[in-house]
Amino acid sequence: FIRYSHLEIGAKIGAGGAGEVYVGKWCGQTVAIKKSYMDLMANDASELCHEATMLAALNHPKIIRFYGLSRSLDGHLVLVMEYIPLCLETFVKREEAVSDSRPPGLGWADAHRLVLELAQTLAYIHGEHMVHLDLKPANVLLSEGEDGDLHIKLCDLGMAKMTKRGPRGYLWEKEIGTPGFMPPEAILLRRASTSEPQAVGDVANARDANAFGGKGGYSTSSVAEINDPMKWDIFGLGILAWVCWSLREPFEHASGSDDMNHRVFSGERPCLEAGSATMPQVFRG
Repeated sequence: FIRYSHLEIGAKIGAGGAGEVYVGKWCGQTVAIKKSYMDLMANDASELCHEATMLAALNHPKIIRFYGLSRSLDGHLVLVMEYIPLCLETFVKREEAVSDSRPPGLGWADAHRLVLELAQTLAYIHGEHMVHLDLKPANVLLSEGEDGDLHIKLCDLGMAKMTKRGPRGYLWEKEIGTPGFMPPEAILLRRASTSEPQAVGDVANARDANAFGGKGGYSTSSVAEINDPMKWDIFGLGILAWVCWSLREPFEHASGSDDMNHRVFSGERPCLEAGSATMPQVFRG
């Protein structure tokens, strides 16, 4: 436990579903400080407790370091973590803003290294019987190593879960994932009209499939057969690989989250032809 008086809270640098993130100081080092919106009795505080539990259970050089928990004077839960200022989302937006005549910020070797590190980190998490469930550019931090190259650090395990299978399948109690990076079966789960935990197979019915224009996309039966949440992470990894190679956001022409989910469910995927010059010709359509 970290004494709150030992923390120096600086500028706000981000916000998520469970709290706001600040840059700060602790024991002379720069840290990221995540503070719950409400006090310790609120739901978002319990989500931060869950994230702290997941981070404390993992020990990998490509996962953000967790230093400890604290409590603010007004009763808010506080997570103290390693601070890395750059994420893949910011990097992509920065590259999209530059002139088309400028060489891309990631060469093929750089993109390949980042994707490989992501895959290795995900393999470690799965080996610990956990799933991340929210792989996206904002949760992939980028830092420069001693070799001068960019390397990844995976963060935000607020949605991560242990992979314990019950008699009816894997059970989830809340919405998970981010549109554009979650697979069709996760979209079905999100649309399930119930407040009770359900197995993936239970929510894969014809009504939900037709709501997404199931013809030509994922069939009801194929979704029902996919009840391994590790595969959900693999889907997100594939989209992240495309982002690293193309330096663009997937489904950038979608009109919103619902449209993005519809595109994913109907079988649309980011087009390799839209990739930048970093992508080898063999991967283009």
